[in-house]
Amino acid sequence: MLCSTARRARETVELALQGWSPPPPVVLLDELYLASAQDILEQVRGVDQRLRCVLVCGHNPALHDMATLLAGRGDPHELAELAERLPTGSLVSIELAGGWGEVAFAAGRLVGLLTPRGLQAG
Repeated sequence: MLCSTARRARETVELALQGWSPPPPVVLLDELYLASAQDILEQVRGVDQRLRCVLVCGHNPALHDMATLLAGRGDPHELAELAERLPTGSLVSIELAGGWGEVAFAAGRLVGLLTPRGLQAG
């Protein structure tokens, strides 16, 4: 997990970690606080190539921009919903091919979008 050093982001990650056993490593990054989508992309590109999955906990509008720019394919309804907005507390799952160092905008496939409203409806 890559996590902003902001208190609210760290609290979110602490809650998320309660569901993992063993918990994944968390890297706290000041760089995620006022990051752009490009800044987040650079952090993801630097992730250890042996890892299969990365979770980024940061801030909008950068996370929304990043998710929208990465997800070039996927369910049209979910892509449209993602393009519209990314509410606080949402989880976006994007499948990427290749290694982290090769991650590029529009190269991913949106495989899941979970928003707080979606949790309430379920």
